[in-house]
Order: sequence, then C-alpha cells, then structure tokens
Amino acid sequence: MACEEFLQRYSEYLDGLASPEDLGCLKRHLSSCPSCDRYDRVIRGGLSLWRSLPPVRSSPDCLPRLKHRLYHIDDAPRFAEHRHLGSAAPVAIASVGLLALASLPFATRMAVEV
Repeated sequence: MACEEFLQRYSEYLDGLASPEDLGCLKRHLSSCPSCDRYDRVIRGGLSLWRSLPPVRSSPDCLPRLKHRLYHIDDAPRFAEHRHLGSAAPVAIASVGLLALASLPFATRMAVEV
C-alpha cells in the first residue's frame, strides 16, 4: 500500500469503519512506514487533547445574536460603503459651513477707526 492510499483511507481506519482485510493492509503499512506512523501518532494525540478539553458553553444570548448576524450577512458590503462616507461627510459639512461664514457680510467687514 502506498502512503497516498493510506491517507485516503485513514479516516475509515481511525473510525473503525474499515473492512477486516483493509484493516490488515492499513496496519501493515502503518507498521512499515515511519512517516504514516508519525501521522497516526500526531492525529491521535490531537484527538486525545481535544477530547480532554472542557465542553464549551455559549452565553444565553448567543443564538439570537447569531441569527441577527446571519440575517444581516448580505448587508455587510453596504455598511462598508457607508463607513467610508461617514468620515468624509463631516469634513465636507464643516468646509461648507466655514465657506458660508466667510461669505457673510459681517465676517468680511472690518471696523475702521480714525
């Protein structure tokens, strides 16, 4: 058996779903190939570590927040456009306001004292 074939059938081997004759071939390859043996040890070690972790508990409001995010997932590009406009709009409004103040008659008149 080649390493490629072993890796393709590895999930069946690990889950115990391989047929008895396939299981024998997979075990023989595993005992004769240091690379696949190392792969098996790393995968089994990772699974053992993952299984020893405490269960994850979500917050009570997790599901409503997730549903809200999924409902608005198509809105993300539209909000991104508004985010860029949001920083330019106050600058434009302030500029127009300053130009309007400068054009008022009282702002351009200077009192002349003799």
